[in-house]
Amino acid sequence: TLASGRFFTEEEDSGLARVAVVGSEMRHELFNGENPVGKTFKIKRESFRVIGELEPRGAVAFTNQDKQVFIPLNTAQKILLGWRHLSLIRARVDEAANIEEAIQGMKEVLRDQHNLDSAEEDDFSVRNQADAVELLKTITDAFRFFLAAIAAISLLVGGIGIMNIMLVAVTERYREIGLRKAVGATRSNIMTQFLIETLVITGIGAVIGIAGGAVISFLVTIVAKALGYDWVFIISLPSVLMAVSVGLVIGLAFGFYPARRAAKLDPIVALRYE
Repeated sequence: TLASGRFFTEEEDSGLARVAVVGSEMRHELFNGENPVGKTFKIKRESFRVIGELEPRGAVAFTNQDKQVFIPLNTAQKILLGWRHLSLIRARVDEAANIEEAIQGMKEVLRDQHNLDSAEEDDFSVRNQADAVELLKTITDAFRFFLAAIAAISLLVGGIGIMNIMLVAVTERYREIGLRKAVGATRSNIMTQFLIETLVITGIGAVIGIAGGAVISFLVTIVAKALGYDWVFIISLPSVLMAVSVGLVIGLAFGFYPARRAAKLDPIVALRYE
């Protein structure tokens, strides 16, 4: 949709007019934020006059549509690119219910233009937005599964690491455990102590991980904006709470065995340990 000005006409297309319709961000890229309509700029040393400006549309499929420039087809083919044939045509229908009918009409026109008889297969392909959305959904689902697998492996490795750390801690503190038991500490007291220590270690790791993830996400957002994508940096509180909760549960699960081992130590054997 045009924010100002107009779109080029068929006469301008057939007459190879040097006119252009620009995206909303091009006024900042080329004209210092001023209204671009009526101003000129150059593409491959050819001067073009801006006759229209589009309303902001944002990024779609990794393409910032607000930084696009539209010029007449014949002008692009014969003056700028030297192309005799088109490699891509984009079309839009007024209503979603008319998509299939429009696709069939396009195929008939293209087959006629390419002189294909009924026995020959199409030498072109027609894709609609629904196909693109379905493909994107498939890719997204596969990516989510991949990330989930990485997360599961990371949690397993982290849990084993916590268990090993706590086993070393138990071994190095045999005499302390034996002394505590000798003065009246119960198995429950010893087990609770080591489980709390496990939770502290896990909590510190979770905080460091969340902080690292936030920093990386922030840097990615900055890079994306520099490339023209309208990405927003957001920290989801439910996601943070879930990450911390899962981390603590993993810590408890893998810290249970070292804590139980410490709780079952014989105080006499522990006090003799060197």
